[in-house]
Amino acid sequence: MTPRVVHVPEPEGDGLMWEQVRRRHPRAELRAYDGSPFDVSRSRGDAIVVYCNDQPPNVPRGGVAGAMADLASGLVLVCVRDVRAFLRLRWDDPRLGVAIGRLIAHELEHVRRGSRAHDRRGWFRACARPEDLVPRAEAR
Repeated sequence: MTPRVVHVPEPEGDGLMWEQVRRRHPRAELRAYDGSPFDVSRSRGDAIVVYCNDQPPNVPRGGVAGAMADLASGLVLVCVRDVRAFLRLRWDDPRLGVAIGRLIAHELEHVRRGSRAHDRRGWFRACARPEDLVPRAEAR
């Protein structure tokens, strides 16, 4: 089921990340939240994105790039340090926002489909290389 509302810990001014999520999930309403994700008022079918610095202990390793989704709850976890290290980008590089947006869209697709399976081709194939998130012409 496509999430109706996606709660994202990102100011609306960060258009690079929001644009990538909207491109893949145009029917979902994106809402920014401040503070703790535990304080976000969610409805059934909503998804929530949570950023963390490092992979939490005792959590199965997510995708190669450092993002994972819990299909039942609609929780999307993005380990931003893992993403940055995987892509070898600086913190101030705008491509990091693009890549995080693409990862969020990818994980939301898992939630929408209710499956961890990937497509063989296209934007929803398994992300195993930096080029899957930042096109080769843009990668450093």
